[in-house]
Parts: sequence; structure tokens; C-alpha cells
Amino acid sequence: MKAIKTLFISSLLTLLLLQGCGFHLRGVVILPDEMEATRIDGVGVSTELIRAVEDGVRRTNGAIVQHESSATSTLELSSETFSRRVTTVDSSTGKVSEYALSYRVAWKLRSVDGAVLDQGEIKQSESYKYSGTEVLGKEQEEKHLREVMIRETVRDLLRALRRR
Repeated sequence: MKAIKTLFISSLLTLLLLQGCGFHLRGVVILPDEMEATRIDGVGVSTELIRAVEDGVRRTNGAIVQHESSATSTLELSSETFSRRVTTVDSSTGKVSEYALSYRVAWKLRSVDGAVLDQGEIKQSESYKYSGTEVLGKEQEEKHLREVMIRETVRDLLRALRRR
């Protein structure tokens, strides 16, 4: 019984020390108080990005609201661009053998009175090999990479907001 009590007390003390030093499990993001009730304004961006950001904020200490009157801040997403460019061409056939994907999103966090609290731009890039004989598979690979880039962008956005 004494061994269990000692183990419990030492575990509790370890947890308290870790909490006191600011330790958080990987992936846990604590957003600033201004984002207690955040409205997402995504003019000219994909609904996929807006949904991913809303889900990301909900997984933190923040909440998503639809009306400006009940928001403590507004997160504006703009200038979402995907691009694909050729990076490698097979010298013997003259056909594309590799593409590079780029993704960019600009954002601003505004307070209730409209003042800009923070802003930035997030960029992601990926590349993939291309084969003319595997067109359907490569289209699926590009689609998957785009989804991964959006998830990574949301993760980077939440980290940037946490540092605020």
C-alpha cells in the first residue's frame, strides 16, 4: 500500500512540475484569449480551408461563432493560391517527370474594433514524380498532397496564433 501511495505522489509531483514549466503534449495549442469566440472570414478561399481552420480552432481552447456581434475576434483568410510547376523533364523523351506544388495563404487576426492584432502568410511546398502511364494514380497523389498541404497550413497557422 505504501509503495502505491509513493508512486502516486511522485507521479503527481512530476505532472505538476511539467505543467508548471509550460510543457504541453505535441499538437496541443492554446490560443490567445482574444480568440475565445472567433469568426472566420474567408473571402476568396476554398471551403475546404475554412472547414479545416474551424476544426483546428475547435480542437483548441477557442470556439467558432458565425455572427460578428458575438465574436471576440475575426480571423481573415485571403489570397489562397495553389500552383503546380514542372521541376524535372526527362532528357531522353522530353516529357515531364516531376512536378512541384506550392500553396500559399495570407491571414489576419482582427479584434472586435477592427484593429489588426497579428498577420502573416503561410507557404507550403511538395513535389511528386509524374508518369504518363499512371495518370489516374498521379492525379490522386496530387489531390492527396493538396489535402496534406492544407492540414499543414492549418497547423502552422495555429502555431503562429499561439505565439501571439
